[in-house]
Amino acid sequence: TGVLTKLKTLYLSHTQITDAGCAALAAALDSGTLPALENLGLGDIPASDASGAAVSEALDRSTARAAALQA
Repeated sequence: TGVLTKLKTLYLSHTQITDAGCAALAAALDSGTLPALENLGLGDIPASDASGAAVSEALDRSTARAAALQA
């Protein structure tokens, strides 16, 4: 734990991320594992649009939490 706390950008576009990978990423974002993440690329992956949207929503929540902590 605490290994990726400063990671700000993660590009996974053109990789083999599936719905399961998106679910794990969304869970990591929601749990606070990636608190500094601001930019996430998920273009052209085999995961469903719904899974990609779930990750985007989790990133939005994570970003909002980080902003609230800085306020």
